[in-house]
Amino acid sequence: MTVKISQQKVSRLLKYYFAGMTQPVIAQKLGIDQSSVSLYAKRFSERAAMIGLLAAAKEYNVYKEVRELRNLSVELQQLNLTSEDARDGVRIIKDFNRLRVPRDQHTELIQVCKKVTNPGFIDASMTLIRIEVKEKISYEEAVTKYNKIVSQLPLKQSELTRTQTQLNSLNRSVANKNEELQNINAQARQSRKYAEANRETLERNYEARRQQLRVKLQEVEDVAQVKAELSKDNLDIAIMVKLVKEYGHGTQPVNGIVIRRAIEGHHSLEKSKEAINNEVSLQNKKNAQLQKLNSELKSDNARSIASIKVVNNSLDEKRLEYSQLTLTVMEHSHQYDLFKGFLAMIGSSPLVTSSIKTLIASLKELIRPGWYSSKSNGELRDLFIHRVFGDYLQSFRCDHCGSRFMVSEGTNKIYFSSSYNCPKCHWTNWVKPDDSFLKALVSERKLENIHYTELLVPQNEILRPFKVLLTIPCEICGKLITDWTEDKAKRIAMGMGWGHEECWKTLLG
Repeated sequence: MTVKISQQKVSRLLKYYFAGMTQPVIAQKLGIDQSSVSLYAKRFSERAAMIGLLAAAKEYNVYKEVRELRNLSVELQQLNLTSEDARDGVRIIKDFNRLRVPRDQHTELIQVCKKVTNPGFIDASMTLIRIEVKEKISYEEAVTKYNKIVSQLPLKQSELTRTQTQLNSLNRSVANKNEELQNINAQARQSRKYAEANRETLERNYEARRQQLRVKLQEVEDVAQVKAELSKDNLDIAIMVKLVKEYGHGTQPVNGIVIRRAIEGHHSLEKSKEAINNEVSLQNKKNAQLQKLNSELKSDNARSIASIKVVNNSLDEKRLEYSQLTLTVMEHSHQYDLFKGFLAMIGSSPLVTSSIKTLIASLKELIRPGWYSSKSNGELRDLFIHRVFGDYLQSFRCDHCGSRFMVSEGTNKIYFSSSYNCPKCHWTNWVKPDDSFLKALVSERKLENIHYTELLVPQNEILRPFKVLLTIPCEICGKLITDWTEDKAKRIAMGMGWGHEECWKTLLG
């Protein structure tokens, strides 16, 4: 039965209706039945269809509420959000406020929660925790060291490039020196060959002239001997020649000019020999200079080779350091990706409106003196994950409409039953617990392992007292008994004694 109510109560009814209250709650607040609420809501819809929404709102004195709903609808449409998205956002903001999370950190934490669905998030978190335990450092120290290593990479790369450039320049210098040395050696060999050829030619000429001079000297000695013999007889060469011509004992006269020319040729040959010796000494000096230059080039080459070895050793060390840095970067790549995601979230946040200096100022603000927590950063992260995804949030699904939703532990239920009211279809009996969100975080195999571990924990607690059996020695050999079987335990319980199976088979057993 529909009860006629006043215009003021109708306005209150519509205000409650536009505020999102359910019909039973509105009926309870106004003291009317649920059918009346449905009827007046229907009448308002029909009136709005006839004269327009805003005109109907003014007529029913709910213009402000309708205007606010329209503005909200426009904002949601501009943001490409549905009402369910807005409802979820409000719930998340309430949860963050309940956790006392500052408003300017809501966007970053939402992005972090989205990152949780990434399959590599848990592995990266476990890897980071292992690094913290192994290195005995905190997350901030690990990130600081990683940033320091990454910041040093360009410097190391520039040093490597500069060293490589120096090495290339040194190699080119050594190559030029080697080429110059080869040219000098070739010139020295050519000069040596030329000097040897000139020396052989001069020695042959000298030997030929010396033979000629020896013959001439022999002739002069013979003539002097003849002259001495003739002087004994008071004769001279002219008389002897005349006598020879007269008696016809010779066909050619003795020519003194030829003898003088032979003597002059002997003096010229001595000068030529001296010039040859000077040329040979000059060539020897040049050879000594070339050998000295060759030794200097060899010394420079040895120093260059030693310098190249030093540079190569330095390059090997730099390459090793670079490979170690590369391995370190690869080991921390997941954490670095997470950190880059964190920076990307801050960079894309509407709260960051200036530049990266804002981020630096925010980070400095976090480490200012006065901020204190009794727990470490790792404990705080574990507590946040455990509370949000373990104890605090509960997942449900509605088998009637297929919706899935999450509620906090302290959320009030609509009805006094074992479940919650579906926010979409408002059914209660169809709402069942659901672990799809947990499955999105953890693989099916890990869930099975967790369930299996939970089943084994009670059995392990039952068997814990029997752990003392592993500390009982054998009565025969004195060693601990570790190969326990059901049959062996029964025999010991019957008083057969404590011992190994093989020890009982011995003579002492």
